[in-house]
Amino acid sequence: MSMPGMGNMKTMSPMSYPMSELLIGWGFLLVLFIESIAVMCHQQRHDGNTQNRQKRSQ
Repeated sequence: MSMPGMGNMKTMSPMSYPMSELLIGWGFLLVLFIESIAVMCHQQRHDGNTQNRQKRSQ
């Protein structure tokens, strides 16, 4: 007994599946890059607030 939707796998061109994997991989790397920029900006903002508090307390 074949699973539903498996008939589509035979008609799919050989290049469409690797291309979709490639796009998913690039999308994942893009999300990681954006997240690293957001973390870096947040740390710089936090460091700036800490320095301002130290200047005020002196």
